[in-house]
Amino acid sequence: MKKTKVMLVIGILGIMILAGTNTATACELCGRWTGGGSVIDPIYGRVTHGFELHCNTDRLPNNLEVNWAGNHFHLGVLEYADCGDETYLNPEHPLAYCDWIYGEGVGKLNGVSNCHIKFYFTDDGEPGGHDYAHIRIFDQNGIKVLDIEGNLKMGNQQAHRCTGIDARI
Repeated sequence: MKKTKVMLVIGILGIMILAGTNTATACELCGRWTGGGSVIDPIYGRVTHGFELHCNTDRLPNNLEVNWAGNHFHLGVLEYADCGDETYLNPEHPLAYCDWIYGEGVGKLNGVSNCHIKFYFTDDGEPGGHDYAHIRIFDQNGIKVLDIEGNLKMGNQQAHRCTGIDARI
């Protein structure tokens, strides 16, 4: 009997997630992001980034690369991630549960370990010109070496719906 009750609860949660009635849970459980692009900054010039990230740090892969003015940052470990839904953002197609992701992690800056990154990305429709990025990178001594923000000039940041087994969690 307990097995039936557990299956029923899982089934109801799955329906809630699929219907989009519990966006926080859907984002936390299986929100996924892909894409990247360029932000033009008067100090740093053209800053490019590309990623595949999850709203749950336990879900892999979590990759993020940022390049600017001869510098290269590669995410090693996504230590914190949070995703959500804002009424003023509209990811359009494909309809996703989340339209922003914030994260923090550790990686390599120009091959040097123990550097940190904090980022915030939005998905605000197609083809990506309204998508926003804020990226801060700190060297191994905690000194900020990059702090850019702005709408993408080229590229697209894409939030994705739960698919496959994720949709039934």
